[in-house]
Amino acid sequence: FAVLAGREVDPDALTEREREILGCMAQGLPYKQIGAQLHITAKTVQYHVRNILQKLHVGSRGEAVAVATARGLLRRA
Repeated sequence: FAVLAGREVDPDALTEREREILGCMAQGLPYKQIGAQLHITAKTVQYHVRNILQKLHVGSRGEAVAVATARGLLRRA
């Protein structure tokens, strides 16, 4: 994790929708629930999650949330 947290991630690299989905991921919501909340399909959520993982250079949702938290990419509620 320390290596991943040290990587620079451009906050502007994530779209507004990707940031919304990342916030839902941080809440531990499954794809279906994220989709229902954002009025998109679970398949579309998966597409966005795949992009998030690539942009953050991570391999899982948990890693994405950890890196985003460490980098201050998640909005405070």
